Amino acid sequence: MRVRTTVDQVAVVGGKRYDQPMGILVEEKTSRFARGRDRGNLYILVDVSGPVAGRDIIAGQLAGIVRDAYYNWQGSITAGLQQALHRANNLLYDENRNSLPGDRRTAGLSCVVLRDMELFVAQVGPTAVFLADDGYVTRYPDISPWFDDLPPEEMDAAALGERRDVNVALFHAQIGAGSVILLVEGDLVRGMASQAWPDILSQASTAEILAALLEKSQGRDVLALVV
Repeated sequence: MRVRTTVDQVAVVGGKRYDQPMGILVEEKTSRFARGRDRGNLYILVDVSGPVAGRDIIAGQLAGIVRDAYYNWQGSITAGLQQALHRANNLLYDENRNSLPGDRRTAGLSCVVLRDMELFVAQVGPTAVFLADDGYVTRYPDISPWFDDLPPEEMDAAALGERRDVNVALFHAQIGAGSVILLVEGDLVRGMASQAWPDILSQASTAEILAALLEKSQGRDVLALVV
């Protein structure tokens, strides 16, 4: 059963709105990458820290590496997502090794695959994915050192580019008609009350969901993709 989707995205940085940010990638025409195999729809959000100059370029490179690595993988979806995020981490880690301390960057990266009525999530660092399905809202990851005041060393957690070996968190769920998926950057999740998310995700359209998100962000920077 092929999933039909409506997709919208937004970025607000320093009060300026961008409708097609480099840190978001949507790939729903999979045949040109997957060589005829059904690898599903792919949605990526990358939130890069560090100097503003060049940040969008790095975010676009990381998203592109994840896409290419995932669609070229011959094995399972979860193994492909793990491989893709590890390749992105290697790129950023190597960039950091060759940069001065003040120019080094880390990133949060969330990646979602929709195939038929299945949802696969892969996540590293301070980003999150929310799933609203049948009146319930689930956050992936449900426990995070970046959002829940837990020491990163307690969960062996690291952002993308921080070290050579990172743990990729993997999640799987079934979705239904009318499910809503929201990929969002970490600062917004950290700064917003948990009870705000069900209200945001209950809106009737992707445009209204993003409008509610912007309203509740109260002037914070926003990077978000809704499916």
